Amino acid sequence: MPSEIRSAEQSIALSVNMFFAFSIAQLFLPVLSPMKCGLFIFFASFVAIMTSLFIPFLPERKHVPIEEMYKVWKEHLFWRKFMPVDDHRANVTSNGEPYFRHPTGRHFVLKLQSIVSPTRNM
Repeated sequence: MPSEIRSAEQSIALSVNMFFAFSIAQLFLPVLSPMKCGLFIFFASFVAIMTSLFIPFLPERKHVPIEEMYKVWKEHLFWRKFMPVDDHRANVTSNGEPYFRHPTGRHFVLKLQSIVSPTRNM
């Protein structure tokens, strides 16, 4: 996503996370007494459900360099509909940044930034 809206996205994600953490913390002790150990089974079942729903959307990228990930996304059952059908070299903007095509036709530019900053001569 563009850097202009990342802070807004992160603030929304943080707010939702804090709301649900607060809700669970408020409900945990009152529900613990009547349910006893059943409460932990209840939470464990939700973890199992979330894991089973998450795994099909996670592509396997073992031993795949980041430069080759477009192939993995193109072959995935779900994510391939977001990828262009043409050659991967056509998936690059004029300044060399890769983009992903949304089904609505919008293009998302993926900004790749180096984690290591260049060394400065001092």
